[in-house]
Amino acid sequence: MTKNMAKKHRDEEFGMPWKERQRLYRIWNAMLRRCLNEKATSFKNYGARGITVCDRWMMFGNFARDMGPKPLGLSLDRIDNNGGYEPSNCRWASWIQQGNNRRTNHLIVCNGTTKTMTQWSRETGVPCTTIFLRLSLGWSGEKAVAVPAIAASKRTYCPHGHIYDDINTRFYRNGRYCRTCHSRKWLKSQGKRR
Repeated sequence: MTKNMAKKHRDEEFGMPWKERQRLYRIWNAMLRRCLNEKATSFKNYGARGITVCDRWMMFGNFARDMGPKPLGLSLDRIDNNGGYEPSNCRWASWIQQGNNRRTNHLIVCNGTTKTMTQWSRETGVPCTTIFLRLSLGWSGEKAVAVPAIAASKRTYCPHGHIYDDINTRFYRNGRYCRTCHSRKWLKSQGKRR
């Protein structure tokens, strides 16, 4: 068998050219390393948590046949974040899909639908930081997502959380400031002068 025939045979066997096989091999090797090698830096997030690789995928050929070539812009993702690497639990996913599939995501239920904070932010236009702040202030998930965000110029609270009202607000040429914050700064400056 000549070199060209052997190369053609390998390309037909895996259903992809050599460069794609090489890229896929690196992905397969990284998957094994983070699940099986205790010295790997990411082992604590995979192998130590009980994330395993199925016996079938211990051989690269089986992994390559099951997953197929890696599409451009996608990476290996587990559908069930707590499940292992196996054909029924893996897919090629975009960074957005993977970001929504993290175990550290904050899930919010609104109108019976559960989505991540980022997904609700994209859908409603309310910034993630606003939703997070509202939830930390005790708002319900539905209210935090449904109430539209107020433009920065119409905020009713200063950055330190003091309310802007007729008594506490002072206006100047370029905008307004909080009298409480201003008086605290002034008192601090007076204390340093003495």
